[in-house]
Amino acid sequence: MVNRIKPAAPMLIGIVLAVFLIILALCAPLIAPNDPLKVAMANTLQKPSADFPLGTDQLGRCVLSRLLYGARTSLGVTCLVLLITVFIGTVIGTVSGLFAGKLPDKLLTAFCEIVLAFPGLILALVISGLLGPGIVNVMLAIALVSWARYARVVRSLVISIREADYMKAAKVSGTDGLHLVTRHILPNIGGAVGTVAVTDIGSTILKFAGLSFIGLGAQAPEAEWGMMINEARLYMAKMPELILYPILAVTISVFAFQLISDGLRDRLDDKSQ
Repeated sequence: MVNRIKPAAPMLIGIVLAVFLIILALCAPLIAPNDPLKVAMANTLQKPSADFPLGTDQLGRCVLSRLLYGARTSLGVTCLVLLITVFIGTVIGTVSGLFAGKLPDKLLTAFCEIVLAFPGLILALVISGLLGPGIVNVMLAIALVSWARYARVVRSLVISIREADYMKAAKVSGTDGLHLVTRHILPNIGGAVGTVAVTDIGSTILKFAGLSFIGLGAQAPEAEWGMMINEARLYMAKMPELILYPILAVTISVFAFQLISDGLRDRLDDKSQ
């Protein structure tokens, strides 16, 4: 009993932190003390005060407001990227699994191996550079380098499900291919794919922040953590906390979802034993 309780504690902490961050992001327009985009050169690099609880940046913008709206940007982009990634990976993995051993499967598997052979962040950097800076282009770049992992997982799941008795019974009863996929395959792989997606939340946040830091992601005057870090690095000597706040935001977010990921992995390992 004790061994089962211990792994749950870190996961619970991660869930609490993640829910707190999501609430902050959703409620940013209600709780942000100032307009995150409002430039006021008369208020540049101010220390914390009643009007600006975390001070202001080099353009006189409220740091706290930008952090809150940055959460909306970072978490929102992460969710959209994962939705695109899961969709592409599931479609390709399902087709590959249904045609296991045949030409479509061999071609798709070879394509997956090629994509997986390159470091994800480097490939995303190259694609982002070709597409040009911007949030949408970065989302597409990250999705295009991340789908292969899901396709490989889905393919293995579909191959195992194909041999199940209920699938054979459905085929004998005359169920067409589309219904087999929507009624029998997708519902049975949803949990495993969802678990993989949760494990990717932290790394996706880091990728987006990293690409924004080098100028390929969010563009000024958008509030985003990676871009805030880049802007604040020039003022580290005068106001070091300016760069500390967005770094802490990224760190806490990644830490929270990593705890959830580790907890889910431990539970899956316990079930498999």
